Amino acid sequence: MSDERTLDGLPIRNRTPLSALVWVTVFETLSLAVLLVNLAAGHDQRIAQAFGPVHGALYLAGIGLTWRSTRITRVRLVSVIPVVGSFVALMAMRHSSNRWMTWLR
Repeated sequence: MSDERTLDGLPIRNRTPLSALVWVTVFETLSLAVLLVNLAAGHDQRIAQAFGPVHGALYLAGIGLTWRSTRITRVRLVSVIPVVGSFVALMAMRHSSNRWMTWLR
């Protein structure tokens, strides 16, 4: 197995989970937006029943992909925070050299 690294510092073999985490984070945010708009606009039960489980599955997928993509304990723990967990974990993995993310290492 190659030990070659990409620009984000992850080995090539870990690129796929990181790419998937980007998409999961985007779709989790969109599903949360749909649920919040539905709640503010009158709470249609059918929308909640359709998007609630989707949002939950995306939340769990974000946690799983984060745990597969990194061994850094703090990043893994941040990923379980509801609403922002996968986004903060993704930013920590993609920009681990940034000064404001150093507390996660």
